[in-house]
Amino acid sequence: MKKLFVILFAALFMFAGCGGSDGGSSDSSAAHAPRITGYEFGPIAAAQGAGGGSIPMFATIYFEDAGGDVIAVHIISDAAGDVAIPLTGEDGITKGWITLTNLYKDTRVKGIFWYEIYLVDSTGARSASRHVSVEIH
Repeated sequence: MKKLFVILFAALFMFAGCGGSDGGSSDSSAAHAPRITGYEFGPIAAAQGAGGGSIPMFATIYFEDAGGDVIAVHIISDAAGDVAIPLTGEDGITKGWITLTNLYKDTRVKGIFWYEIYLVDSTGARSASRHVSVEIH
């Protein structure tokens, strides 16, 4: 497996959570939509005000893509909308993982915060979404 790194600076949003269902592409015409095969996010919970109002988060997304042409990770949240994180230098990688770093979650407001994550390839085909959450208590 090859490892892909995506470094995000000054991210104003973040996600965390556990498990989600796997599924097919939302674009049934895609010959080789990418597939998220697993993921790790954390921490999944924090106290209100932790880290002085913001805590660092981590995310690793494991994937397969027969076409070897994944070009972006998308993260959807209420706060930031649909944010596309472009990937570069991954041509030809059909199986691997993407590590997102320098991500932060605001801890000033209590609640359970949900995020949707998916991958997109160069043809526009997208993976099934994974839903993750973080609780600020």
